[in-house]
Amino acid sequence: MILLLLPAIPLNNNAITISPNPSGQDFTITLNGSFSWKVVDAAGRFIGKGNAINRFTTGDKLLPGLYFLVLTQKNKSITRTLIKL
Repeated sequence: MILLLLPAIPLNNNAITISPNPSGQDFTITLNGSFSWKVVDAAGRFIGKGNAINRFTTGDKLLPGLYFLVLTQKNKSITRTLIKL
């Protein structure tokens, strides 16, 4: 499998909160407004996706490791790292 990362139009980084990170349980992600999200593991395998308004919680079933969270809002995207302990 080849993971192709294309340049994305960045979101305002100051508007995103991920807490806690690293986490032994779950992550709470906040971003004002409506947005979509996707999680992939370090090997590029799809883990999950969804839509949210203002906040969502994910990661309680993730195994320990490194993951990438892609947030998209109004055709702008940003990728953040999640570390599951």
